[in-house]
Amino acid sequence: MLIRTLATLALLIPFQNAPQQPPAGQPEQAPPPATAPSQPAATPQPSTTPMTLGEFAVKAASTLKLTAPAGGFTPESAAWALVARGVKLRPELSSPLVEQDAITLLAGLGYKVRTTTPSRVMTQDRVNILIETFLTSAP
Repeated sequence: MLIRTLATLALLIPFQNAPQQPPAGQPEQAPPPATAPSQPAATPQPSTTPMTLGEFAVKAASTLKLTAPAGGFTPESAAWALVARGVKLRPELSSPLVEQDAITLLAGLGYKVRTTTPSRVMTQDRVNILIETFLTSAP
Protein backbone atom coordinates (compact mmCIF):
# COMPACT_ATOMS: atom_id res chain seq x y z
CA MET A 1 0.00 0.00 0.00
CA LEU A 2 2.95 2.31 0.55
CA ILE A 3 3.77 2.04 -3.13
CA ARG A 4 0.14 2.85 -3.94
CA THR A 5 0.37 5.92 -1.71
CA LEU A 6 3.65 7.09 -3.22
CA ALA A 7 2.26 6.61 -6.70
CA THR A 8 -0.88 8.50 -5.75
CA LEU A 9 1.04 11.34 -4.11
CA ALA A 10 3.27 11.55 -7.16
CA LEU A 11 0.20 12.73 -9.07
CA LEU A 12 0.56 16.07 -7.36
CA ILE A 13 3.90 16.72 -9.02
CA PRO A 14 3.30 18.79 -12.13
CA PHE A 15 4.54 17.23 -15.33
CA GLN A 16 6.66 19.29 -17.64
CA ASN A 17 6.55 18.14 -21.22
CA ALA A 18 9.63 18.66 -23.32
CA PRO A 19 9.03 20.47 -26.61
CA GLN A 20 8.34 17.93 -29.30
CA GLN A 21 10.49 17.91 -32.40
CA PRO A 22 8.86 17.35 -35.81
CA PRO A 23 9.51 13.95 -37.36
CA ALA A 24 12.61 13.75 -39.56
CA GLY A 25 12.06 14.97 -43.09
CA GLN A 26 9.13 17.27 -42.25
CA PRO A 27 9.61 21.02 -42.12
CA GLU A 28 9.09 22.79 -38.84
CA GLN A 29 5.83 24.66 -38.61
CA ALA A 30 5.74 28.17 -37.30
CA PRO A 31 3.88 28.58 -34.03
CA PRO A 32 0.40 30.08 -34.33
CA PRO A 33 0.28 33.85 -33.91
CA ALA A 34 -0.18 35.01 -30.35
CA THR A 35 -3.70 36.18 -29.72
CA ALA A 36 -5.32 37.24 -26.52
CA PRO A 37 -7.60 34.47 -25.32
CA SER A 38 -11.21 35.45 -24.72
CA GLN A 39 -11.11 33.65 -21.36
CA PRO A 40 -8.02 32.61 -19.48
CA ALA A 41 -7.60 28.87 -19.22
CA ALA A 42 -8.47 27.70 -15.73
CA THR A 43 -5.65 25.47 -14.61
CA PRO A 44 -6.28 23.79 -11.29
CA GLN A 45 -3.48 24.68 -8.94
CA PRO A 46 -2.53 22.33 -6.11
CA SER A 47 -3.71 23.60 -2.77
CA THR A 48 -0.81 24.60 -0.58
CA THR A 49 -3.09 25.37 2.35
CA PRO A 50 -2.04 23.24 5.31
CA MET A 51 -4.73 21.25 7.08
CA THR A 52 -5.03 21.07 10.86
CA LEU A 53 -5.19 17.84 12.78
CA GLY A 54 -8.75 18.69 13.83
CA GLU A 55 -9.88 19.28 10.23
CA PHE A 56 -8.33 15.95 9.30
CA ALA A 57 -10.16 14.24 12.18
CA VAL A 58 -13.49 15.68 10.97
CA LYS A 59 -12.81 14.60 7.39
CA ALA A 60 -11.69 11.11 8.44
CA ALA A 61 -14.60 10.55 10.84
CA SER A 62 -17.09 11.73 8.21
CA THR A 63 -15.57 9.55 5.49
CA LEU A 64 -15.61 6.53 7.81
CA LYS A 65 -19.29 7.28 8.51
CA LEU A 66 -18.77 7.31 12.26
CA THR A 67 -21.74 8.39 14.37
CA ALA A 68 -21.80 12.17 14.51
CA PRO A 69 -23.42 14.28 17.22
CA ALA A 70 -26.68 16.08 16.37
CA GLY A 71 -24.92 19.25 15.15
CA GLY A 72 -22.32 17.37 13.08
CA PHE A 73 -18.67 16.78 13.82
CA THR A 74 -16.45 19.34 15.48
CA PRO A 75 -12.72 18.66 15.67
CA GLU A 76 -13.13 17.50 19.28
CA SER A 77 -16.14 15.24 18.65
CA ALA A 78 -14.47 13.75 15.56
CA ALA A 79 -11.32 13.06 17.57
CA TRP A 80 -13.36 11.31 20.27
CA ALA A 81 -15.21 9.24 17.66
CA LEU A 82 -11.86 8.16 16.20
CA VAL A 83 -10.45 7.38 19.67
CA ALA A 84 -13.52 5.20 20.30
CA ARG A 85 -12.63 3.35 17.09
CA GLY A 86 -9.10 2.70 18.42
CA VAL A 87 -7.25 5.54 16.69
CA LYS A 88 -4.78 7.59 18.72
CA LEU A 89 -4.47 11.30 17.97
CA ARG A 90 -2.37 14.09 19.40
CA PRO A 91 -4.42 16.43 21.63
CA GLU A 92 -3.28 19.56 19.72
CA LEU A 93 -6.14 19.54 17.23
CA SER A 94 -5.44 23.10 16.03
CA SER A 95 -1.85 22.27 15.08
CA PRO A 96 -0.88 21.62 11.46
CA LEU A 97 -1.38 18.04 10.29
CA VAL A 98 1.91 16.27 9.64
CA GLU A 99 2.52 12.98 7.86
CA GLN A 100 3.11 11.19 11.18
CA ASP A 101 -0.44 12.09 12.26
CA ALA A 102 -1.85 10.54 9.10
CA ILE A 103 0.32 7.44 9.56
CA THR A 104 -0.89 7.10 13.16
CA LEU A 105 -4.52 7.31 12.07
CA LEU A 106 -4.02 4.73 9.32
CA ALA A 107 -2.16 2.43 11.71
CA GLY A 108 -5.09 2.67 14.14
CA LEU A 109 -7.34 1.49 11.30
CA GLY A 110 -5.13 -1.53 10.61
CA TYR A 111 -2.92 -0.27 7.78
CA LYS A 112 0.81 -0.89 7.89
CA VAL A 113 2.33 2.24 6.40
CA ARG A 114 5.29 4.47 7.10
CA THR A 115 6.79 7.72 5.97
CA THR A 116 10.31 8.99 5.48
CA THR A 117 9.22 12.57 6.23
CA PRO A 118 7.10 12.39 9.41
CA SER A 119 7.29 16.12 10.14
CA ARG A 120 6.19 17.28 6.67
CA VAL A 121 3.02 19.36 6.87
CA MET A 122 0.19 17.97 4.77
CA THR A 123 -1.83 20.16 2.43
CA GLN A 124 -5.52 19.78 1.68
CA ASP A 125 -4.80 18.22 -1.72
CA ARG A 126 -2.54 15.56 -0.20
CA VAL A 127 -5.12 14.80 2.48
CA ASN A 128 -7.83 14.41 -0.17
CA ILE A 129 -5.67 11.88 -2.01
CA LEU A 130 -4.92 10.02 1.21
CA ILE A 131 -8.63 9.91 2.15
CA GLU A 132 -9.61 8.74 -1.32
CA THR A 133 -6.88 6.09 -1.40
CA PHE A 134 -7.34 4.59 2.05
CA LEU A 135 -10.52 5.66 3.80
CA THR A 136 -13.12 5.37 1.06
CA SER A 137 -12.58 1.61 1.20
CA ALA A 138 -11.47 1.28 4.83
CA PRO A 139 -11.29 -2.20 6.38
